[in-house]
Amino acid sequence: QGVTWEVIPLHISEYKIVIDQNDFIYLGGWVGIYKSTDYGNTWLQCYSENVHTVYISSENIIYAGGYQGEFIKSTDSGSTWSSDSVTNRKINSITSTSNGQIFLTAEYGPIFTSTDYGDSWSEITISGLALRSNIVADSFDNLYICQNEQGVGISSDLGLTWNSYGVFGSSLSSSFVALDSSHNIYYAFGPVYKSTDVGLTWINMGGPDWVKSISFYEDKILLATASGVYRYDPSYSPPVYVGNNYFPLEKGVKLQYLMHSVGIDVHHYQLNSLGIEIDTV
Repeated sequence: QGVTWEVIPLHISEYKIVIDQNDFIYLGGWVGIYKSTDYGNTWLQCYSENVHTVYISSENIIYAGGYQGEFIKSTDSGSTWSSDSVTNRKINSITSTSNGQIFLTAEYGPIFTSTDYGDSWSEITISGLALRSNIVADSFDNLYICQNEQGVGISSDLGLTWNSYGVFGSSLSSSFVALDSSHNIYYAFGPVYKSTDVGLTWINMGGPDWVKSISFYEDKILLATASGVYRYDPSYSPPVYVGNNYFPLEKGVKLQYLMHSVGIDVHHYQLNSLGIEIDTV
């Protein structure tokens, strides 16, 4: 639930984390892909080339995208891998639909799709695609993509046509889109916007800049940002809103934050905690 944290030291920077149907954890980053079968206690490198994103399909197939446009696939929980080149641009995100069709986004666009598990690819062009956009699919096979100041692009026909929803007045290239279990849409580029009616109307929930990822646990929202991990929890009275306080500032509460330092040609990240000893209005 994100109340307490344990630091697991790994020499992996800018990594993505995913969990398969066997509860195996995979971390992908500059030093390849690491796998843990015991909930993070021990790790084994299962792929040695650097990757930028990792995704696991509903068929328990592991897909990864490289910095030079490589599409990497494993059908046996990371024991063996196949690799092919899709583009010469960094792959930002990967998703798939219920029929196994794969969609991926590359830096500077466009979208690529495959109907044969990555053996061949075709290109989908969509206007205003965000520089580092991610793509997600819901359980109804609708697709969602970031379109900078055009908001969220939604396709209900597997990418053939797109409609844009929400004009947020931003041209930031680092926008991010996510879906919760109730199919509510979240669009983040600075503040976080939420839509409960498939993009027709949006609520500004506030929030930090440079949101890298959004996850959900029950009614809580977890944000991974360039400056740390934040949590929105509506159970507090008054509710704790995104952009206000993710953790209540009360005596005895511990806050977790991401500490960043720069060494020689390397970035170091460490999750630290800070306890509140005095509170005041």
